[in-house]
Amino acid sequence: GEDLQYSLSLEAPSRVAGPEQRLREVQKEKEELQDSYLACKEECVRLASEVDRLQAHSNDSLAVNEAFDQIQHTLTQRLQRLSAEQQQLHQQRDDMRDQLQAAETQVKASRSRVRDLEKQVQEERKLAEEARKGVGVLEAKLLLKDAQLMEARIQVERGRWAEE
Repeated sequence: GEDLQYSLSLEAPSRVAGPEQRLREVQKEKEELQDSYLACKEECVRLASEVDRLQAHSNDSLAVNEAFDQIQHTLTQRLQRLSAEQQQLHQQRDDMRDQLQAAETQVKASRSRVRDLEKQVQEERKLAEEARKGVGVLEAKLLLKDAQLMEARIQVERGRWAEE
């Protein structure tokens, strides 16, 4: 009962003041609601704009992430290719080092054989020189024997003459 009494006491002045007062109050409430509505509408437009901006930013971020992923993929492929090329170059370097060592070993062996052959050639020259000297000695001995043979023939002939 008291709430109804209080409610009536609030409405009482508007009843007393008349319909014009009530019209002004309703118009004022309408203006306040309209202002509140416009403020809400502006806020909605602002929020929609912010959502669009954030969506565009999100799209940009996605595009940047996709571009980054593509760059990362490309760089990873290049790195793998360069790593494979580096391994291949290291293998070629090792192979060439092995070939160089083998060639150096062959060169050392060849030099050793050349030294051995040079020693053999020197020995052969000495032998040939000695052989030449020996041939000379043999020729001299042969000539001496020829001379001795002639002397012996002469002695034989003299012995025949003496017998005759």
